[in-house]
Amino acid sequence: MKREQMIHVFLDQSRWIQLAQVASGRREDEGTRQALEVLRDGVSRELVSVPLCSAHYIETNRRLNPEQRRRLGAFMSEISRGHTMATINDVTPWEVEVAVHGLLGGPVPGPRPRIFGLGVAHAFGRDKLRLALPDVADLDAGRRANLHRTLTEAVERELIGGPPFELPAHGIARPDKQIAQNWARARNERQAEFVKWGVNGDRAWRVAIGAEYVDILDMLIGPLSRAGVELSELCDQGAEAMTEFLSAIPTPYAMACLDAAAICNQGFSWEANDFHDLILMSSASVYCDVIVGETKWVNLLHASRARPQATVTKDLADLPILLVEATRAEAS
Repeated sequence: MKREQMIHVFLDQSRWIQLAQVASGRREDEGTRQALEVLRDGVSRELVSVPLCSAHYIETNRRLNPEQRRRLGAFMSEISRGHTMATINDVTPWEVEVAVHGLLGGPVPGPRPRIFGLGVAHAFGRDKLRLALPDVADLDAGRRANLHRTLTEAVERELIGGPPFELPAHGIARPDKQIAQNWARARNERQAEFVKWGVNGDRAWRVAIGAEYVDILDMLIGPLSRAGVELSELCDQGAEAMTEFLSAIPTPYAMACLDAAAICNQGFSWEANDFHDLILMSSASVYCDVIVGETKWVNLLHASRARPQATVTKDLADLPILLVEATRAEAS
């Protein structure tokens, strides 16, 4: 029987790979095997959803070996059942409107965006996957609809695992890392400056809060204007008021918490994959029920000021009991 509200489990890419290796018999790990059994059971009974996001598609399609890439993609398709998460750009503007309405008396915000949906289009913030079928005279409406659905499902599966050849080839690019690499380089330069200046929690916190305001500035100006508030008026209220306001915008606030914790960790080194991980851990901590993440991000989240809705672990072996606890919490 389908629940009114499924338990949403977010898996870091590394945990997807770990599960896929156990599923294919290429890895032996009893804790991971039990987690896989519980996930398959929960998904088949429509009690659990394990959504993909845009970064899962991107990171999977970066894999060079086409056989490994497609095997991983097929497994992700099986477990996710095409469930996907909205992008941060689709969610944060609404969060801003809610904060402006609640704290500054702005207009009533629009309806909450769909956080969880279906297919690659939802994961990348598009309306839907558009497939054009040729006109066939003897194909009635019912058969045409069935054919369209079958083709859509097949294309969705292929888009996760990519083509059966090494990329780039045949006009299909391998996802580029240049933007993420540049971002990581700039973050590491900033990290080095903080080490030189002397890191402290207050300085790190102010920098992280300021960086998030810069990131959401374009999303903020319109709602503030509709509330009759100038951005300068918000700034004039001081650092404490600006921090309080940002704390009412859940995803950017979670990002600021993680960023500040990273700054304070002198041994932390930013990598290109962290470009996506920072965003995904922040969004998943707000909207998912359980996160099984990469060790360094789980440690950062626990060390930060974030207030995650999700229960967070780095160990897949914890998943069975966490799903039981999440189900009990929802029922209470």
